[in-house]
Amino acid sequence: MGWMQRLVETYDNVQGTRAFDETEHPLVPAGFVAKKAAIEVVLTERGEFAHANRVGKDAKPFIIPSTPEAEGRVGPPAPYPLCDELRYVAGDYVNGDNRYFNEYIKQLDEWCARPGAPHPLRLLRDYLAERRLVKDMRTSGFALDLKKDMKSFVLFTVQGIGGGGKGLWDRQDVRESWAGRIRAREDSRTLCYVEGEALPEMTNHPKFQGNAKLISAKDDKAIFQYKGRFTSASEAVSVSYDASVKTHNVLGWLLKRQGFDRYGMKVVAWATGGYPIESPAEVDPIGIMGAGADYPLTFQDYGVALGNAAAGLSRRIVEFNPEATNAVVILGMEAATTGRMSINYYQEMPGDEYVLRLQRWYDSCKWEVWRTFGQEKERKSVLCVSTPTPDDITIAVLGRRSVDTARGDYQVTKSATKLVRQLRKRLLKCIVEGARLPHDIVQSAFRRASAPQGFTDERTGRWQELEWRKALAVACALVRKEQVDCGEEGANVILDETNRDRSYLYGRLLALADMAEYSAMDKSNYRQTNAIRYMQMFQQRPLDTWKKLHGLLLPYFAKLGRYSERYKKLIGQVEELFLEGDRDLSEPLKGTYLHGYYCQRQVLIPKKKESEGEKDNGGDKA
Repeated sequence: MGWMQRLVETYDNVQGTRAFDETEHPLVPAGFVAKKAAIEVVLTERGEFAHANRVGKDAKPFIIPSTPEAEGRVGPPAPYPLCDELRYVAGDYVNGDNRYFNEYIKQLDEWCARPGAPHPLRLLRDYLAERRLVKDMRTSGFALDLKKDMKSFVLFTVQGIGGGGKGLWDRQDVRESWAGRIRAREDSRTLCYVEGEALPEMTNHPKFQGNAKLISAKDDKAIFQYKGRFTSASEAVSVSYDASVKTHNVLGWLLKRQGFDRYGMKVVAWATGGYPIESPAEVDPIGIMGAGADYPLTFQDYGVALGNAAAGLSRRIVEFNPEATNAVVILGMEAATTGRMSINYYQEMPGDEYVLRLQRWYDSCKWEVWRTFGQEKERKSVLCVSTPTPDDITIAVLGRRSVDTARGDYQVTKSATKLVRQLRKRLLKCIVEGARLPHDIVQSAFRRASAPQGFTDERTGRWQELEWRKALAVACALVRKEQVDCGEEGANVILDETNRDRSYLYGRLLALADMAEYSAMDKSNYRQTNAIRYMQMFQQRPLDTWKKLHGLLLPYFAKLGRYSERYKKLIGQVEELFLEGDRDLSEPLKGTYLHGYYCQRQVLIPKKKESEGEKDNGGDKA
């Protein structure tokens, strides 16, 4: 029950803060729920019908009084205490026995019978008891369709009493009255396994997403009840109303505020002290460094910026609530079935340890990548040293087409979605737990980066050079990460002219062949160079392919004239660096050849520091 204890602890820690009053994603108090509404009914101060109107579709959810039975209802009527669907609140919705309305008005009667029940609430009860809501709405000219509006959620407002025209759901006296009724519950008390106290037990827990529940024990009608181990669900575990409601409300709040919810997986990381932190499922160093004017251009600058940002984040997590534990919890969930939500990942650690692990990931998996900042009109792309985001890595490993398919799969049933979800889970372990980056992930990115021809638009047949360059940068970062995981010194984005690794040197030769041909090419008729077209073959059979590429370079050397001497000299210098026998080996090249290619090429091309917007231009040698 550790995850529930941490969520209850978080709820208690943010009591008294502005969490319950946030404009975008407020934390819903215990005993309440956030619901979308479609209709608002307004009563006069004498409790007579005034008018009704439609609630805008873009309106944010309203926080209304709730019960566990209403939130978890399936089948029999279980009304919300105040606002509910039209079939619950309208006594004249159907002729004869209206079981939905009967249950609703019975519960509202019990609330109004409590000492101190607000006067506007009693006015509402008296009006609804007349069973004339549908008739009054139609008489007033409200366009009501009983079939379509059967499950439309209805809000109520009473004008001219205390809060003016403020909705009943939002009045302080109504909220306090309902909170008092919740505290006075007379349910049987039993030991709560979460809070360790004797509290009113909860057996019908709220739904968390659709009909899926995090906590459920609906096995009492099975032949082999509770697998023969228990006679009742509470013998296995019992959870109080207080713990269940706090758990569900604060978890929903955290997911909306700082969680990751995509591809059928939900991941949220939070500090129990209440300080907002980013989800490890979509970590981005800019999230803790801030998008400033100075972008790191070297590994050293990037390391300093990361260290400063991490120190600041650790300090803020601790200082946000000095009296709290300030542990960081990472929770992953997935809908096992349409009615069950399973927790498939759970980790907790001190806040400073979490920040340290993020910093290690950022520092070990880095390369020179394009980062885009700003709004649409002010959008700019910056080439800087940074860490690819999990989204960048997923695209580099599986391809943009698979990721786009998964993003559009709202039913979460396609094979591409499952592949993306599985990859993101594996990356999560690497980021949070410091696990080694799986070799197959690195190899997949490496193979795709080594096959530029695969980056061709199926509709236009045009080579998407920018997409390939991005995949190349991510592959370089992943290869470097694997080097660090193996205890080696990771490659640097700056060209290492003393590196005598066979793969690195062959990568440099490929870059020289690429840039020599590009320099001699007619830019108005841009096309892929031979080095790019033969790249996949070059990785598999470098010796034979290099001989072929070198021969194809001769016409371009002739076209360059004396300017070709620079390339000839560099090629000779690189070939002299090969160790004896290395150059003549027939083995495929390792991932470090991408480092050699990238670094050598960057030396030969002026580095772009900023460009207005990203354009996938086939002729842009960026």
